[in-house]
Amino acid sequence: MIAYHIVEFLIVAGAVGFSGWNLARRFLPQRGTATKSGGCSSCDACGSCSTPPSPTGRTEQPLHFHR
Repeated sequence: MIAYHIVEFLIVAGAVGFSGWNLARRFLPQRGTATKSGGCSSCDACGSCSTPPSPTGRTEQPLHFHR
């Protein structure tokens, strides 16, 4: 009976681990992608963006290093 519990624990731990990894992969990269103008998805929607949209659909923002 102990081997059954070990196998059961490994299967459940694998399923929970995979689900957590999938959740993190989907939602964590999207945390900081909201624009400064209120999180609109396109610069055409509100017209308050100072830069034109990139051809790939992604907006690139430069890094600013402060001393």
